[in-house]
Amino acid sequence: MTLDTNIAGILRQYAQPGALQENNIEGHFEQVARELPMEDVSLGLKEAFLSERTPSFADLVGLLFRQANPQEKAGMLSHLLRGMPSPGIASLLGGGGASSPIGGVLAMAGSGEIINVSEAAASQIEPEQFEEIAHRAEQETPEIVEHMSAFLATNPALAKMLGNGPLSLALEKIAQRH
Repeated sequence: MTLDTNIAGILRQYAQPGALQENNIEGHFEQVARELPMEDVSLGLKEAFLSERTPSFADLVGLLFRQANPQEKAGMLSHLLRGMPSPGIASLLGGGGASSPIGGVLAMAGSGEIINVSEAAASQIEPEQFEEIAHRAEQETPEIVEHMSAFLATNPALAKMLGNGPLSLALEKIAQRH
């Protein structure tokens, strides 16, 4: 794949490990995400999520959930739950029961239905609850990191909220492959 000169120039800035560029990281990420195949961006995000140089996956997606608007929260929660098998979702119910907001969402997801969490339901989920779901999901279904990375690769405006460190690392990993 031949890269656009502008994209190639951006990626050169991130090609060296640990080369944190303080200028316009979010803008660079958005440009790269628009121009490169989703798979490349997804892989860069996955590597950032799994790196020892960034907070945990659950912490990072929890940060996104805190900053997300109701539509983005619904998309994140739906995508997270779609990436888990029904038994994994059922184990998340624990003692919470289906009568709580989180229990109702999890019960619906565990029923095997296609999971489309509404904005209203997602807005009732506390960021700490979302982080716990993400943490447990990663423990039970490690592929969830790849699943969420793919979702975020198609939603660069949301992914930009990860912050400079994770975005710079994602760009570094993308640059190393190009």
